[in-house]
Amino acid sequence: MLEPLLTELEETPGIRVFRGPSVIEAQLLPQVNKSFGVRRLCRFLGLDTSKAQLLYAGDDENDAVAMRWVLRKGGIAFCVGKPMRIPGVRVVETPVDLARAVRELAAIGPRWNKRKGSKVTA
Repeated sequence: MLEPLLTELEETPGIRVFRGPSVIEAQLLPQVNKSFGVRRLCRFLGLDTSKAQLLYAGDDENDAVAMRWVLRKGGIAFCVGKPMRIPGVRVVETPVDLARAVRELAAIGPRWNKRKGSKVTA
């Protein structure tokens, strides 16, 4: 039902449409992208981006601008799944691998299941 409307949207000048496996993102204004969102969120939270340790994770080309911005600020960027050609981006294969990598960065290690006394790996 939505496919004809999405196709029409894709053909509209000035509008970019990004298709993922289970999502479609429409960028209606070129200046409003994920980098804009990250910068706006940092301002809203009052973060000094020259001192804060930023981390960004994404999985598609529409994340590239935000990844580059975070890396320029001295932060860390992760690409989940297929590698992107962005210098400094760390690649992980799955969201589970991303969670492990973030835990390692935070030095919090694996979680423990208190009831069974075993490691929880995700």
